[in-house]
Amino acid sequence: MVKDMKTQKRNIADWPLLASYLSDNIEKTEREKAIDWKEKSDENRLEFQKAEKIWVASQQTSEYNIDVESAWEKVNGRASVQPVAKSRLMLQITRKYILRVAAVIVFGFISWYTAKYFLNENTFRSGTKQVQLSLNDGSHVALNREAQLNYPGKFKGNIREVYLKGEAYFEVAKNPKKPFIIHASKACIMVIGTSFNVVVKNNGNVELVVNSGVVAFGKDGLKQKAILHVNEKAVLDATSGNILKYKNTDQNYLSWKTKKFVFRETKLREVFSLLQEVYGINIDVKDARLNDLKLTATYDKLEPNEIIKMIKMTFKLQTVVTGNNFIIEAGNSI
Repeated sequence: MVKDMKTQKRNIADWPLLASYLSDNIEKTEREKAIDWKEKSDENRLEFQKAEKIWVASQQTSEYNIDVESAWEKVNGRASVQPVAKSRLMLQITRKYILRVAAVIVFGFISWYTAKYFLNENTFRSGTKQVQLSLNDGSHVALNREAQLNYPGKFKGNIREVYLKGEAYFEVAKNPKKPFIIHASKACIMVIGTSFNVVVKNNGNVELVVNSGVVAFGKDGLKQKAILHVNEKAVLDATSGNILKYKNTDQNYLSWKTKKFVFRETKLREVFSLLQEVYGINIDVKDARLNDLKLTATYDKLEPNEIIKMIKMTFKLQTVVTGNNFIIEAGNSI
């Protein structure tokens, strides 16, 4: 993905501060400073999560064992600091500084070591836009707004494994020797080569609609699963673990990706709800009676203002448009 120079600029992390925070060698004011930096932007949160993941992974590694306190003792032992000549305060300041330096050195080594031997993962968040991703096995993923995909830079071993939050459409490259596995909330999806849409709801429920091929869908581990074919839909209840499977009748399940809408005697409340979800706009209906008007129409790759204009003409409504906000009022329709 090509980015302009402005997009490439980011807030650079204060690595000594971050290392001290992760190693818990930090005072309250500095801890607050680290948290403020993390919350400043999505990019900062992503960098912080990467650093935290490296640090946590390092604690699970038995091939090295580095103690920041020991680092202090060694450095302090080599330093020609005379306790008589230095106040206790100065010693504390010196100790604190060396601890931070030691933490940075340790963190730098851990970053190199863990990234080289343990972490081979990318985390991509779509933010406010829908994004297309290409994986190294030839698979393609379309992420809806506010979705996240964790995937390796290169698939290794006998499976291709990714983790999803939000909604995405997968076109999986066929490879019978390496099944493609998606972890989404409490659900697990396994395919060899197919296309399907997955959405993780806010309540943790997971919905799957198959567009082509065959998909195994169930709880993590797939001990309980359903086999889905083309135009079949399944829902995994996050609370009970139950799987409901049925024929998909929703013609607009991919509207977020295709921008094609098919309405057949559809109430305007459902039409407006879908448009808001797909385009991230706000539609305020001033007369509740308008919600029950039924629309039969097909819209293909139109901007939301164009669709609203056509609906306005169909039902002779009044509309006020301000940016992404649409106010709908009754005209001569009622």
